[in-house]
Order: sequence, then structure tokens, then C-alpha cells
Amino acid sequence: HAVSTLPQTAPPIQTPMPSKPARPRRRLAIGLLALLVLLLAGSLGAVFLLPRLTNRPAVVTNTSLAGRAFFVSSGQLNDGAQGIADELQVDLQNVQPPPSGKSYYLWLFGDKDLMSQQTDLLVPAPIHPPLLLTNNLPVQNNAVHYTYPGDTQHNNLLSETSRLLITREDAGRTPNNPSTNPATWVYYAQLPQAIIPDDGNHLHLRGLDHIRHLYYNEDHLQVLALYGGLDIWVFRNTEKILEWSTSARDDFNGTTSNYGLMHSLFINILDYLDGIPNVHIDVPPGTPVNADASIARVSLLTVDTTRQGVAKYLKTDPPGDLDHVALHLSELVKAPDDSSDTRQLAQSILIAVGDAKMWLTQVRMDAKALFNMSPAQLAQPAAQSLLEDLVAQATYAYIGQLDATTNKVIPGILQAHYAIQKLATFDVTKNVPKSL
Repeated sequence: HAVSTLPQTAPPIQTPMPSKPARPRRRLAIGLLALLVLLLAGSLGAVFLLPRLTNRPAVVTNTSLAGRAFFVSSGQLNDGAQGIADELQVDLQNVQPPPSGKSYYLWLFGDKDLMSQQTDLLVPAPIHPPLLLTNNLPVQNNAVHYTYPGDTQHNNLLSETSRLLITREDAGRTPNNPSTNPATWVYYAQLPQAIIPDDGNHLHLRGLDHIRHLYYNEDHLQVLALYGGLDIWVFRNTEKILEWSTSARDDFNGTTSNYGLMHSLFINILDYLDGIPNVHIDVPPGTPVNADASIARVSLLTVDTTRQGVAKYLKTDPPGDLDHVALHLSELVKAPDDSSDTRQLAQSILIAVGDAKMWLTQVRMDAKALFNMSPAQLAQPAAQSLLEDLVAQATYAYIGQLDATTNKVIPGILQAHYAIQKLATFDVTKNVPKSL
């Protein structure tokens, strides 16, 4: 394995072989995932499991930077993009307190070139910049550490904003727009706005667009009406596969009594990995779809290269989500106005996504083999061993795996999920533009 440079989490908890032949079915499911997260959080600091703390940037050593700001997800998630990038944290240093009667105002603006901004094809724009996040940005000990808590709807701030401005104006006002006097503009930052030249896919997109596809909306999925960016679907679906794998393993009791329950779970796993348009590759045609049919319309893996990724099928059978995420990351690193930190982080996430794809490919092989077993075969010790491998591979894909040769963690989807949110980081400087 190539070990990613993503900050490390604790190694995944090994799933022990059962000491008794029977286990209560499905008692783990969500509970197991919550326990794993809590245990990991208590070990090695759980770098990506606590985004409010771990997303806080280190002390800025580059003297051209005043600090950084970044989006934070509240976790108030639904089936769309709400609860994702709905908060903003600002960390600045060497900030002079405002003079008496003045205060710092924090604003978010729309894209620099609105003509380049993609239309939201799924829902009306949830917010309308410019947004005044606070009219009293606090300064303590010449530093700013401020979190905008979001609005009551937990709307995705990245959906319509990509530039940050801090002004110094008369205190106590709540204007709809900042002062038009450039002398009041103190700090500025923007996400990548330039068109990526020679992108190879003729997408004519900006780095910003690729970031939005990852954790706001992937607009090529409008026909399938999948709300939210690719990242949240990969995160949720990989978690669900771990849940189903664990439930199937726990249903094993050395008899045929739970065959139907286990068989159904194998179908669920393949529905999500293959997608409804392609699951017939692994299960007989006509096999009922057991998983959520709206989510399973898009696969996690690309399993049919004769259709997935081919232009005429993009609206009904797009590439697997993991390959789709990798596409956007590969384009993002080409953005001419990316920071070196963003570029390096995207490369690290690419490695993590590639490793997760490898582990989920093994999950698919295990699930297919288990699906094809007869009731008698599924009651044998060989099936139990395969079930343990199914859980292990699903755990690695979601949480990561300890590399015994380096004693470092090979990150999984959980780490990549939080790292993706750091791609939309503002490098805040005093280099304000001449116009907005």
C-alpha cells in the first residue's frame, strides 16, 4: 500500500472470531459504528473524528498569511446538502483590535465570475450572498478564533459563496452589503476561481466547481435526484456496508436457521456496490432490490466499464462514486490557483480513496461468494471465515487499516470524508482586491 499523508487516526479495531456459535442478530448495526467512533476518538486523538477541533489549522508560519478560514459541517444532516459546510471557522493572528466605535465585519461573497458559476440543477439556491456572518468579529490577544454557527436551516454555505471579506466599519450596524470604500476592506480570501486549462475531460470547470461537486451537489446526477455531494454518499454508503457486513457476520450460528436473513444482507451489499443498473452482474436477473432503491441507483464501484463512464449512459448509469470522487480530485490538483497545501491534501485523499476502492472490491468478492452459497454451505466454518473477512475488509474501507510494516494507518473513507472538507480552506491575507 501507498500510505497517505492524511493525518492519522487510530488503527481499526480488529473484529474477533466468535467464541460462541450464536450471536443475537443485528444488535450491533448502528451501535457498533458509534462504539468504533468513540473508541477511536479516545485513541491517538482521532484526528479526523473530531472536525471542530482537528480542522483548526496549525499556527500560521507563512508571513504572507493572516490566518485561515474553513467550512465546518454541523452534522445536522438530511438527504441533501444541509448540515454540510453549514458553518465557518475563522482563525487569524496578529490582528489589531478595532479602534473605538469600530468593529470587524465578516462577509461571504459569491463567485468572482458569476458567469462561470454552475447552475444548481437540483434545488433553488438556499442562500443569497453577500452574507454578513457577524458585525462584531471578536479579537482577543491580537487573535481571532470565531465560528459562525450557521442559519436555522443548516444551509450549505459553499453552495453559493466562495470569497471571504473582512471589513472594519462603524460598530453596531447590520448592513446588507459591505462598505463601498476599499479603505475599509482589511482581509480577503477566495477559493480557486480560475478555469482549469487542458483538463483532458473538456469540463471547463474551476477548482471551486470540483470542490462543490464533492460536498455540495454533483450536477450530473440531477436525473437521479441524488441530493448532496459525492463525498456524503460515499461516506454514508460505505458506513452502511460495514453495518450490513457486521449484521451478516453476527447472524452466523452454524445452522441454516438464519440463511434468509444473511442472504438478504448480501444482496443489500451488492446493491450498493454495483448499483441497481449493474447488480445483475453478480446476482441473477430478477433478484429483488433489497437496499434503498433511490440510493442504490448509483454504485460505489465501477463494475461495468462498457456502460459506466460512457457518455450516453452518464445520466442513468454514471461511474461508481469512488471513481467519480477520484476524477474530481484529479482535476482539482490541476487548478492553477490552488494552494500547494490544497494540492497536497487532494493527492493524499486520492490515495485514501484508491485504497478504499481496493478494500470494497474485496467486499464485493466476498459478498458474491457468500450469496452463491447454499444454506448448508453457509452454515459451515468456511463461510464463517469468509464472513470475518467481509467484516474486516468493510472495516478497512470505512475506518482504515494499520500497516504493520510502517506502523502507520492507511486511511479509509472516514478520514477522507473529513479531509475533503479541508479542501475548501481560505488563505486569508491583507491583499484585498481593488473591486469586488
